[in-house]
Amino acid sequence: MVRFVAWALFALILLVGGVLYWALFADSKASETAPDLFPVAEWRTLIDDADPTALPTAISLLEVSKDVSPGFAAQAGRFGIYWPTTYSAFEIDTPDGAIIVDGGIDEDTFDLMVVTPSEAAFYEDAYRALIDKMAQARAIVLTHEHVDHVMAISRHPDPEAIAPRLYLNAAQKPDLAQFARGGNLDPALISVEPRLPAAPQVIAPGVVVIPAPGHTDGSQVIFVRLQTGAEYLLIGDIVWTMSNLSDLTIRPVITQFIIFDPNEDRAAIKNQVRALHDLAAAEPDLILLPSHDRDYLMDLVAAGELDLAGPAN
Repeated sequence: MVRFVAWALFALILLVGGVLYWALFADSKASETAPDLFPVAEWRTLIDDADPTALPTAISLLEVSKDVSPGFAAQAGRFGIYWPTTYSAFEIDTPDGAIIVDGGIDEDTFDLMVVTPSEAAFYEDAYRALIDKMAQARAIVLTHEHVDHVMAISRHPDPEAIAPRLYLNAAQKPDLAQFARGGNLDPALISVEPRLPAAPQVIAPGVVVIPAPGHTDGSQVIFVRLQTGAEYLLIGDIVWTMSNLSDLTIRPVITQFIIFDPNEDRAAIKNQVRALHDLAAAEPDLILLPSHDRDYLMDLVAAGELDLAGPAN
């Protein structure tokens, strides 16, 4: 009997250990190769003939809120490290008006998502400023259709003002309603037809939107060239921290089950992480802009490579 109990406990330990390994470490390494997944040279040809004076003049980070999260949630095996998180939008300034990338997160939703109350902050003035900028924008585009990227769209107080400015793809539109209050999306937003095809699309001189499904079906990256010649690639939530790229390691499986519904396409993300890692090595002057890596983004601000709108305390 004692031997049976011992073997049963041993089997239980193995089972629990196996589950923990699967949840926290397994299936997390980027692909060995991912050729031509982000063909920057092709995107450049789409904007090379643009009038240089019509190109964007700057890109700003519009920080709406911040928090601190455990590193292992963003990267498999990254224990003992905390990840300063920003919930933000980006503003691409052009001579003909701003392009707003993503819709941030409203205070009610942020309060439900706070991980570290002592570090978390919501900037009401910044959120109101984002709302106002959207109503005046040249265009509004999403990197993807997740709650922390769409709230200022689905819950905008003047949907009729932003509806004509929305550039959605076919996969993004159906998810807007679930983030509206009570699930009731305003008719002005319901009537918006997707304007972005399943192919790279120039939405303004120097600005190309490129489909990159994986994190969500409607995920996109956005390539931008400024009048200065500086080039940027807004990569949304392909990674949450730039260490995902340097370490070639994606989010753990457990993050899928706790946070994502539906789960992201891990095979696609592993390919994209490899491709972005290789792209960063091949194009060291190309500035990658993830949506949530606060320390990295603030370092770009300090270096003068990214402007800042909002508190950033």
